[in-house]
Amino acid sequence: MNVHTKQKSNKYEDIINLLHGNLENLIDVNNVTISVFDIAYIYEGVKMGDTVIKKIISAHDKVLTYGLQQGNEMLVAIDLLTGETVEESYGTAHAVNWQLDKDYRGKVITIHNHPSNANFSPTDLFTFSVEKRVYMSVIQCHDGRIFSLRKRAKQCKPLSKEMLEIKLLEDFKNSGIKSADDIKINSILDKYVFEIQQENNWIYKRR
Repeated sequence: MNVHTKQKSNKYEDIINLLHGNLENLIDVNNVTISVFDIAYIYEGVKMGDTVIKKIISAHDKVLTYGLQQGNEMLVAIDLLTGETVEESYGTAHAVNWQLDKDYRGKVITIHNHPSNANFSPTDLFTFSVEKRVYMSVIQCHDGRIFSLRKRAKQCKPLSKEMLEIKLLEDFKNSGIKSADDIKINSILDKYVFEIQQENNWIYKRR
């Protein structure tokens, strides 16, 4: 398939077929596995060819491997049309700073890992809302879970980072959590992200 001339909005089955029906785990790093079904679910509906899909799988593998080895975040930005890596950045255990070249005119899918296995942070949501060239943002957790956000044609105005942080703090306060219970914290984050994406008409998936 020529990704420059034959791109379509892939259905679940289309992605599996593009991967030649490989039903084995696409990624297996230290017993953390990602299957063809995981990839097909997260990226269903995204217009891309087989080259781009394979580059995306490689990016998932790369950020997961780096994260499990180093304990830090890493981000890879993939051009939606060509599959080219247009940005690769390394961060700390809780953040990764990155930016696209000011002359870049394409659309990207960003993939980065979360060692904490948490959902999108206020910074992640803010960056996704203000960076018009980011079509889709994906988080690869170290426990194998995947979270994704994708923009529709019509978008709301960029979000306020301060307001995002205030809302999350209020959600935690209203939850009554008094200890650092990862399960409870992640449940609050999941609800928080779900509400934000609903307000902004984004497409949110978790696997």
